[in-house]
Amino acid sequence: MKTNEKANEKVSEKMNEKANEKANEKMNEKVNEKLVVRPATRDDVEIVAETLYRAIWNGEPRESEVWPQMVDAVSREDTLFSWKNALVADCEGDSVGAIISYDGAKYVAARSFSFGLIGCDMSHEAMETGEGEYYLDSLAVSPEWRGKGIGTALMEAAIKKAHDAGFQRITLIVDIKKPKARAMYERLGFKPLYTLEFLGETYTKMYI
Repeated sequence: MKTNEKANEKVSEKMNEKANEKANEKMNEKVNEKLVVRPATRDDVEIVAETLYRAIWNGEPRESEVWPQMVDAVSREDTLFSWKNALVADCEGDSVGAIISYDGAKYVAARSFSFGLIGCDMSHEAMETGEGEYYLDSLAVSPEWRGKGIGTALMEAAIKKAHDAGFQRITLIVDIKKPKARAMYERLGFKPLYTLEFLGETYTKMYI
């Protein structure tokens, strides 16, 4: 009897897992039908600033001491993190995520100024990107919208933007403590290059 009970429990667990997977797939399909990825406008400064914050630090962006600096850096047109370098995902009337990306050739000249605005000293930091690369800098989705394919949609849109601009090489870095993010990048075709230390964390540089 005990053996049968355990077997029934396992069958029930598998059935529940499959039911949950199907429910999630249907939910994701509905989200994708309503999802729009578009170039950011000046009105999107705060969602882009949230993206930048979440890509670097943990916690609630708007409660951080550096929130005003993040907004300032994104509001400008002469920083790496400018709203002009962003794509935004909209769903059901809300902006739910964003990605910041740009020509790597701009990185060397603009990084000290850009990071300085948000309180980061770059004098001893590794170089994330450079000439000949299109760099995917920061990606984030609002916590309540994660797991619905929005991050993938933003990545695909940024990759298309890079290809449309004529770039043959697209790169990014991913925190080694974020295997789910790395798995998403690998599904999109990204391959590892090397590891680097950046802002106190270890990252893997990847390319496609």
